[in-house]
Amino acid sequence: MSETKKTPRNVHGAPHFAVGPISRPMRQRAGALMMGTALTAIVGMGYGRRAYAQGVTPSGALSQTNATTVEITGPGTFETQDGFSVAPTDPNVNGITITTLAGPTSDTEFTDDFASSITGYYGISADHNNDGSLSITIDGTVNELGIDGSNFAIGNGIYVNADDSTGSVKITAAEVYGTLY
Repeated sequence: MSETKKTPRNVHGAPHFAVGPISRPMRQRAGALMMGTALTAIVGMGYGRRAYAQGVTPSGALSQTNATTVEITGPGTFETQDGFSVAPTDPNVNGITITTLAGPTSDTEFTDDFASSITGYYGISADHNNDGSLSITIDGTVNELGIDGSNFAIGNGIYVNADDSTGSVKITAAEVYGTLY
């Protein structure tokens, strides 16, 4: 003889979890579910605005005189301010290092419209790893500052490694000086 399980039923014959008029605990759960769904939709949509990738650079580094390397991580737009310059005290470090992270198809733009002086072993060294574009626009002068073992000047004004990128690279510069080509 086989046993049959019976689902407990209320007076109206419906299962207990679907009681006729909504009970208080059921109303609370329904309200929580609707609120959670609404919040998930709002957060997922970014409150109706697009989300933008933000690059990283040290606070104030693009508006002051720098005696150490300025490191920029893209994607993002980076613009210098009046009074910006880079001249590391160590001649064998870069003036500006730009790194675009692998993966995202987003653009990285570095712009200096203030005729700034940028020096370093590589005045600007860029490692472009993503599929977006890399744009470097300089209105000033970029110089190499490196010193080799015999105290001879060595370095590049601008060096870009784009081996791991399918994105474009655009460099516009007023003056660039270097000894390595």
